[in-house]
Amino acid sequence: MSSRYGYTTKTDKIYLQCFDFTEVKRIRAELGYQGKLIQLLGEYGPTSAATDRVAYKTRRDLERVSKVADGIGPSIRLIVTDKRRGKLQITNLVKNAHDLGLEVHPYTFRADALPEYAASLEEMFRIFLVQLGVDGVFTDHPDRGVAFLRSQTNSK
Repeated sequence: MSSRYGYTTKTDKIYLQCFDFTEVKRIRAELGYQGKLIQLLGEYGPTSAATDRVAYKTRRDLERVSKVADGIGPSIRLIVTDKRRGKLQITNLVKNAHDLGLEVHPYTFRADALPEYAASLEEMFRIFLVQLGVDGVFTDHPDRGVAFLRSQTNSK
């Protein structure tokens, strides 16, 4: 599958990602992909009978994912649902995923589409990477993500 391009093991610097759980299982089992595989998680659950696009909010669903994937890529709204009385409303998704050995890479961090609870992209990075301990993020601004991570390393 991806061996002709040099992507064959979990040490290669690539994450293959897919929304369709049936396809994730096929990539791992039938196609024999041994690299890092991420199950993307939709925000609203199934969107069509032709796909297995489930939100995977429960631990039981995540257990199914952990048998074939190395991590999840959930919508940010599946992790932080709101801010009430100055406090973020956080789900158990990151904790449950980490308990099952799954990496967590939420999407999409955009400076032009910030959620109400974040005043800046850097604040979003701080909330998710520092406070919530996600393993990585999908962002339209990788330069700012790298700058944020460097500032965290330099401040220690």
